Amino acid sequence: MFNNRTKNDAIADGIFVLGALQRSWATSQLLTDPEVIAVEATGIKYNKLWTFYRIEIEGRIFHSKSYLKATARNNFTVMFSNQLGKLEYGSILKFVKLTGKCRSIRCCEKTCTCRIPEWSLALIDVLDLHHHQLPTFRGKTVVQHIKRVQKANRYV
Repeated sequence: MFNNRTKNDAIADGIFVLGALQRSWATSQLLTDPEVIAVEATGIKYNKLWTFYRIEIEGRIFHSKSYLKATARNNFTVMFSNQLGKLEYGSILKFVKLTGKCRSIRCCEKTCTCRIPEWSLALIDVLDLHHHQLPTFRGKTVVQHIKRVQKANRYV
């Protein structure tokens, strides 16, 4: 099968950035204020920040809510484990790649060969389960894989 997707960057085994990375500066509008707060809340000390809109994980494509070329698909609503291991639901707003800074005195930034740390994150708008779920028939939910959710107004 012919694969014309552009795999720019391998994040880990079987995980790739699809499409272009966009460098985000302090004055750019690529991230909203709540998104910047969510990135800062991770506590990661980073030097450079990029955003991107699509990712491939083990051959499955996920895109962010900001990706405009998606048609007839919702690959941005996900179930994920939070930091406490609890399953939650959310909408992927954007993907973010953070890179650290070389701390070696011997390196020049243009020719640095040090292993600079990198982190890739998904900025997620958390969704809470709605108190009214799909109806039951004789005590059993007829469609178990569909969950009704509502906005929680928090980002992770």
